[in-house]
Amino acid sequence: MEVNYIMKLSLKIPLLIGAAVLIASASIGAASIFISLNLLEKTAHLSLLNQAMLGRDMVVLDLHSRLNVLQELANSESVRSMDWERQKASLSPSVARLGYLDLAIVDLQGQARYIKEDTISDLADRDYIIKALHGSQAVSEVLISKVINKPVVMFAVPITNDGGGAAGALIGRQDGTSLNEVTKDVKFGSSGYSYMTNKSGVIISHQNIDFVLNQYNPIKEAVKNPAMQSLADLIRLSQRENMDSAQYTLEGREMVAGFAPIPGFEWTLFVTIDRKELLSGMDRMVFLVVSFGAAFIATGLVVAYLLGRSISRPINNLSVTLKDISEGEGDLAKVVDIKAKNELADLARYFNLTMGKIKSLVLSIRKEADALSQTGAALAADMTQTAVAVEQIAANVKSVTSRTGTQQASAKETSALMADVVDNVNTLNDQIQKQADCVNQSSSAIEEMLANIQSVTQSLVDNNENLANLAQASNAGRDSVQEVAAAIQEIDKESAGLLEINAVMQNIASQTNLLSMNAAIEAAHAGEAGKGFAVVADEIRKLAESSGEQSKTISGVLKRIKDSIDRIAKSTEGTLLKFEAISDSVARVTDQEGNVRSAMEEQGTGSKQILEAVSDLQEMTGVIRNRTGAMREKSLEAIKKSQELEQITGEISQGMREMATGADQINEAVNHVNNISGENKRQIEALVGEVSLFKVE
Repeated sequence: MEVNYIMKLSLKIPLLIGAAVLIASASIGAASIFISLNLLEKTAHLSLLNQAMLGRDMVVLDLHSRLNVLQELANSESVRSMDWERQKASLSPSVARLGYLDLAIVDLQGQARYIKEDTISDLADRDYIIKALHGSQAVSEVLISKVINKPVVMFAVPITNDGGGAAGALIGRQDGTSLNEVTKDVKFGSSGYSYMTNKSGVIISHQNIDFVLNQYNPIKEAVKNPAMQSLADLIRLSQRENMDSAQYTLEGREMVAGFAPIPGFEWTLFVTIDRKELLSGMDRMVFLVVSFGAAFIATGLVVAYLLGRSISRPINNLSVTLKDISEGEGDLAKVVDIKAKNELADLARYFNLTMGKIKSLVLSIRKEADALSQTGAALAADMTQTAVAVEQIAANVKSVTSRTGTQQASAKETSALMADVVDNVNTLNDQIQKQADCVNQSSSAIEEMLANIQSVTQSLVDNNENLANLAQASNAGRDSVQEVAAAIQEIDKESAGLLEINAVMQNIASQTNLLSMNAAIEAAHAGEAGKGFAVVADEIRKLAESSGEQSKTISGVLKRIKDSIDRIAKSTEGTLLKFEAISDSVARVTDQEGNVRSAMEEQGTGSKQILEAVSDLQEMTGVIRNRTGAMREKSLEAIKKSQELEQITGEISQGMREMATGADQINEAVNHVNNISGENKRQIEALVGEVSLFKVE
């Protein structure tokens, strides 16, 4: 058992220290690899960016070199003369010498005439032609030639006249892959290469010639081919940023690229390399880190083993001493030998001091245990008597609690009964109030009705007088109408006589007219002697005609008068009948009014008697209402007292329940303390027995 304990401790310490060394070494190695990897990537990105900037300068230098050579040709006398024959003779040898497919002269209208092919093409819409005609050098992107219908790159420089103005342009056509010659020497590492794109993302220079000839655009290709999305994102980044580096994926390989714009051209140069080649230097560094880490761990384990042995030996001595004390006779007088001067020696010295204090403690415990044993016996006896007394108190409290519960129930019942009484009184009071209101309303209504009866009676008296006056006026009107009717009848008779007189007058006028006609006839027979008589006869005829007309007019007037008199006579007869009906109605109304006045006088007398009875009823209702109000106040006071009694009884009951609960708890506590006292007595006896096992002398 001793050997196993020492072996466990001697192995445990080296393992712990070795684990700490292993974790520290692994953490340092991982951190070193991570930091180195980040540093290497940043350095590689910076190197790619620098290479892109260097390549950009090389591309610019190459392009400007080609343009400058072409500009020298444009500045020659033969070319500036704008004489086609001289230009053709001068430029023909330079086509092959400078590596162009062909050269051409462009006039100010954009018409290009080629040297070798001797053809004319309209290039006025080409950007590089427009720039050259405005005095600037230009290089086109890869485009399809209008002349040969193949991908080409065009170089253009201005041709100036003696005044310095534009006379035309000199252009040179090269193969569509000619820009690859510009970028082929720009690369980084063995797997690296470079390429260029225009502002739209079209590849204009690449080691894959098909990309250039087909004017491949990764941004558009990514729409239908997701594998090109990473490259498309890189090109979009170059369109947003001026110079930078980024990582992308192409054909399953992780690539890193730096890019920079070409000054003077809307192009971007990319320098790219495989990420594996970029990080190839990491393998050796990882190997070195792992090797040094393994050596450091092995050394740490050896040191940990030796350190564990040196620590475990003194601890073994302490364990032997403690074993003798625990498994032997419990001799607390034993001590550990101290032979060294280190932390373990301090541990042994403090162990000896501790054992000495334990020895003193055991002696003190032995002495106090004897005293506690006597005290525990006395406490157990006292707690037994206390438990009996507490049980008696609890029984009395429960009895009082039961009685207070009964009293509280009675108080609640009394309060409920009084509440019912108050409710009934309130209901009665409300009914009495309603009765009083009804009586008041009835009294007011009867008084108003009595006043109305008196007013109606007075109105009937006044109406009786008015009816008498109406009867007199009706009789007088009837008499007057009868007189008018008699007069009208007389007028009717007289008008009939006038009609007869008018008829006689019409007859006379007719006879006179006839006589005048006869006289006129006779005067005509008499000749000159009868002319005077003819005049008289004519005047008589006119008088007769006028009399006849007046007689007719009078006859019409008399007829109308007679018709009016007839209508008045008929109306007078109807009026007489109505006056007679009015007289009869007035007589009947007079009789009825007398009857109504008698009834109203009798009703007025009865209303006065009802009003007196209602007044007595109103007085009695007021007395009853006052008595019910007093009863309600007394009932409310009784309810209040009952509620106070109920509340006090509840509080007493609650207090008694709490006392009962407390008594139960005290009883339980006393019993528990009694049990603890017995257990304490037993434990003290056991403690005395255990303490007596230790040897302190």
